[in-house]
Amino acid sequence: MRSLILMLLLLPLAATASMRDLDRLHRQAMAQHTYITDLEQYGVPEKWVASLVGDCEDYALYMQALLRQHAYQADLWVVRTETNELHVVAMVDDIVIDNRRQRAFPARFFKYDWIAPVEYHNAKNRQLLAQN
Repeated sequence: MRSLILMLLLLPLAATASMRDLDRLHRQAMAQHTYITDLEQYGVPEKWVASLVGDCEDYALYMQALLRQHAYQADLWVVRTETNELHVVAMVDDIVIDNRRQRAFPARFFKYDWIAPVEYHNAKNRQLLAQN
């Protein structure tokens, strides 16, 4: 019984540590990220490449690969932003990694319309789609 109580008390600390780790990885990547459209870079309207030089889906793909190296499973989501633009973000549990923001935040802080996941790896993210 004691170990169960201890585990329940430590759960919030583990979640906070994960948030800090995700935020740290995102900030390090953002420091190296250069935004450029696919049209400017490749001469085509849309091309998906995991890269720190590119647009939102390139960054999301890069972060998904980086996070996988750190034992996180990131989903990619297509969203509609508050300015009605289509956008792609990476998400671990409910923490959003977005090249439009310098920090990682829980999904509830975004005024996005969560259109559809591109890839599901993390079952907890399915709840967000079910709520919309």
